[in-house]
Amino acid sequence: MLLAIVLSAFLVVSVVAWHYWALGALYRLMPDRDVEHSHFLRSVGILLTLVLVHLVEICWFAAGLYAARSHLGIGTFTDPFEPVLRDYLYYSLVTYSTLGLSEFSPVGHMKILTGIESLVGFILLTWTASFFYALLGRTEVDKG
Repeated sequence: MLLAIVLSAFLVVSVVAWHYWALGALYRLMPDRDVEHSHFLRSVGILLTLVLVHLVEICWFAAGLYAARSHLGIGTFTDPFEPVLRDYLYYSLVTYSTLGLSEFSPVGHMKILTGIESLVGFILLTWTASFFYALLGRTEVDKG
């Protein structure tokens, strides 16, 4: 169990640090209030970048699940799980997004990793939504 907690802590710290860095970089790239720019293009660009940020985080958690199962032996998944990239990514995606729609379930200490990923995914998705809302408000050109 200690190994699962240490791995979870490592994943959480690294993913939160990456998320913080990515949001900070996006914030610094945005123009100030007095600069004219396309609201639509800016919004789409920010959203696409944020999707990529979350996909990197999902892949990072999938790598953690792979390491936990294949190298650390702290758990596995029920059938019909196949130890291929597709299943690790799929499971990480539905866990991170808190959907929880999967044909297979974690067994053993993988439950700890799954629960932590779900909690962190919920927090980071909420943080991103708040950031996006605040960023659009910050960069909106005052007309008046």
